[in-house]
Amino acid sequence: MPRLLIIVLFTLLGFAAQSQTLFKAEVGQRNITLGNTVVYSVVLENIDSRSFKPPSFQGFEVVSGPSTSMSSTTINGVTSSEFKYIYVLEPKEVGEYVIPGATAMHNNKPIKSNRVKLIVSKGKGGAKNRQELSQNMKDNMFVRAVPSSDTAYIGQQIVLDYKIYYKINVRRYDQTSEPSYDGFFSQQIRNISQNNSVETVNGEEFNVTTLKRVALYPQQTGKLEIEASDFKLGVTAPNSRSRSIFYERFNYFYFSTEPVVINVLELPKDAPASFSGAVGNYTASSTVTPSNLTTDDALTILLEINGNGDAKQNLPPQIIFDENLEVYNTSVLEKKTIPRKNYLQSFMRVEYTVLPKKADRYLIRPEFTYFNPDSARYITIRTGVDNVMVRQGKGRKIEKTVVSESEAMSSDLRPLMTSTSLSSVKTSAWIQSPIGKSLLLLPILAMGAILLYRKNEIKKGNIDPNLIRKQKAGSVAQERLLVANQYMQQNDSKSFYDEIAKSIFGYIADKIDIPFSELSKDNIASKLQANKVASGTIEKLSNLLSSCEMARFAGGAGAENMQAVYNDAKQVIELLEAEGEN
Repeated sequence: MPRLLIIVLFTLLGFAAQSQTLFKAEVGQRNITLGNTVVYSVVLENIDSRSFKPPSFQGFEVVSGPSTSMSSTTINGVTSSEFKYIYVLEPKEVGEYVIPGATAMHNNKPIKSNRVKLIVSKGKGGAKNRQELSQNMKDNMFVRAVPSSDTAYIGQQIVLDYKIYYKINVRRYDQTSEPSYDGFFSQQIRNISQNNSVETVNGEEFNVTTLKRVALYPQQTGKLEIEASDFKLGVTAPNSRSRSIFYERFNYFYFSTEPVVINVLELPKDAPASFSGAVGNYTASSTVTPSNLTTDDALTILLEINGNGDAKQNLPPQIIFDENLEVYNTSVLEKKTIPRKNYLQSFMRVEYTVLPKKADRYLIRPEFTYFNPDSARYITIRTGVDNVMVRQGKGRKIEKTVVSESEAMSSDLRPLMTSTSLSSVKTSAWIQSPIGKSLLLLPILAMGAILLYRKNEIKKGNIDPNLIRKQKAGSVAQERLLVANQYMQQNDSKSFYDEIAKSIFGYIADKIDIPFSELSKDNIASKLQANKVASGTIEKLSNLLSSCEMARFAGGAGAENMQAVYNDAKQVIELLEAEGEN
């Protein structure tokens, strides 16, 4: 009987241990002086800590936290857990404060901890002593905003460092306000090294630590002002006897940086055609494949660009080739920003698809131009010279020698039908005869004769391939628009804008006989003006090309924008076709 009683007793104790919960808030001290801190902690025993929500700390600044600690114990197979949240608070004003209870969930029901009452007084010296102490501290520590340059060009990267200068041990810091950086695109450089250095200011040596680093890219010219930024610095309070970092007391002092003025200059006007917006210091490299191909094949040029300018502002450079090499498509394969120790690095990989128009040996010299702020001039990098051999192909050139669709329909090639009955058993003996074999060869000989005739005519200049391209430009463009429409239905914005660009540029190149290497908005506009195309049509075309360029190289767009671009492309081609007939 005693043994059974002991078992029952331990069982009841186990249930009691399992059901026991605690949700309690506590502070290190209830009476504190202004300028000091207090530790507020909440203990959760056998309560799911994931549902914990802290109270409102109205009247206090959260200096640090929440820090956490966790422990668990097992008694007679029953495990209990304890979780603690710890905050360090600093009162803002003198007075009596009540911190409301924290909340959590237990057994699917909300529960609340106890409230905590605090009294904040001025102390012996009050606010006056605190102000005098802060004034004395200004001789021992201060903060500055230090730009890498106070003069820059649009798109140039400026690195702004927020630094603390100090002679005493600064244990904590916090940026309480940050400028809006009007006129700049800003991005914080994270994981910076905070190794200490020593600088001499007004004949005195200070330890220096970089608190924060921001990359700034000017977006407009003129004198741009970066507003002051506010910081709160904490040093260990005198007579702080606690050995735990959670209960260490701090005195906090407030500092502001001086405003910074950056003079932003406009880029010089004499930019070469290969300049596409890169400002800073850059390197570039390229690869060309294959080195041996035919006129039926495509040539691929891969251009990689590294620098420290604004990655968003950089567009793929326009590569100028021989007039017999047409840039068929330009694709940005990758564009990203890579954080380095002291700056942000921009990277862009661009792929060009080039179609050779005639057999020859070509020297490929891709160029990339950037503006260098140090020398204040445009610098062109020639990434290398690749020797490419192009041999005469078969399929592509034959297609270009077709005079017109009407001629092809009326030619002697029409009797060649795929549903021939020449293999019939009844006529097999006749086919095997010499006369039958000769008759079978006649269509093939006729086809060869026609192709040879047309080839000779083209060489003599009697048939103009450019005229063929002009006549078929509209139908080819419409076919590509149908492909673009399919991509739009699939919500594939990248392929959609690529196909729209191919349609428009291909149409313009064929219709007004401009090589792909010379296709630019200004060149197209001047050519159309020379052909007496209406100014409204030219403006619509320029707006369409700008929309495509923005979408292809700066990011895609929604379905509504794609539909609008598609409608504009159809309208522009129809207008140009109509004006071409007049």
